Amino acid sequence: MERQQQCWEETSLELLRERGIHTGLTDYIDEIEQRLTPILSE
Repeated sequence: MERQQQCWEETSLELLRERGIHTGLTDYIDEIEQRLTPILSE
């Protein structure tokens, strides 16, 4: 569990985007950013 927590806390979004191209993770991160940015900037 500690290793998993370390991965999600310390891995950069840039690295996740690079590695997630073929798994859909990159698209997911982009969609989350598109939806959350307007909400958080209010």
